[in-house]
Amino acid sequence: MSNTSRSKPPVNRMENYAKILAIFESAGTIHSRIKIQKMIYILKSLGYPLNERYEYRHFGPYSEQLASELTASVNTGFLDEKEADSRSGEDLPPDYQRFDLSLTDRGRKFLEVTVKKNQQLRMQAEGIARVAKHLQGSSPTELELIATLMYLQDQRVPTDQLNAMLRNLKPKFTSEQASKAIGRIDGLRAQLSMTV
Repeated sequence: MSNTSRSKPPVNRMENYAKILAIFESAGTIHSRIKIQKMIYILKSLGYPLNERYEYRHFGPYSEQLASELTASVNTGFLDEKEADSRSGEDLPPDYQRFDLSLTDRGRKFLEVTVKKNQQLRMQAEGIARVAKHLQGSSPTELELIATLMYLQDQRVPTDQLNAMLRNLKPKFTSEQASKAIGRIDGLRAQLSMTV
């Protein structure tokens, strides 16, 4: 087999689920699927070893793979999902049906057993959990803006073109909001570089 035909090693699905569940253990209940989608994209963009593939959609970066993983986590009893009133506490579109997700006792036990066996996974999960707890204080709209800007950065859009690109994709955000979000992204990236 030649070097060019080698593929990546298979992703350990149990470890991947453990990383996702660590977010819920740290952040508690996450209000809306939009919010968890953006949180995980931000973590991935920051360099945390998360394997979900993303593409750009209406609310910014979105992963079908993550949507399936969340559904599987609910179906296996690792996460509890409850329908909630979209007007209660989060800035979501008025017609958006919100679902709150939280870690169950079964999910907590799975996480404990899985990370206990693997020190590297435990360290990754702890790092992911710290940043997720910080992101949990943000609204879905704030995370949408941050994730969209990070997506543009990840697509190598030049810094001097970020605002114009953002206005084209998301005209609801002002230049001032974009500047504050870029400052926050820079802070997250700087904080991560100090902990590595």
